[in-house]
Amino acid sequence: MVIDLTDPNRPRFTLQELRDVLQERNQLKAQLLVVQEELQCYKSGIISQRKDQTKELEKEPCSSNSSSSKDSHEKTIIKRL
Repeated sequence: MVIDLTDPNRPRFTLQELRDVLQERNQLKAQLLVVQEELQCYKSGIISQRKDQTKELEKEPCSSNSSSSKDSHEKTIIKRL
């Protein structure tokens, strides 16, 4: 195949290069969607976690705060999974 280098409409990339770029773009879009969903879950989890911690701290005496914070931390990890 002979390409005229003075032709302004000549191909700038090979077909394989275009396919690679499109495939990479699609992968990045998919990763972006996953990260956006994860961010939404994280934001909603943090808000509910703060409310839960505030309620637990109000209910329990100061001496048992260390065990309650450990339990709430474990609950948070479970929520994330």
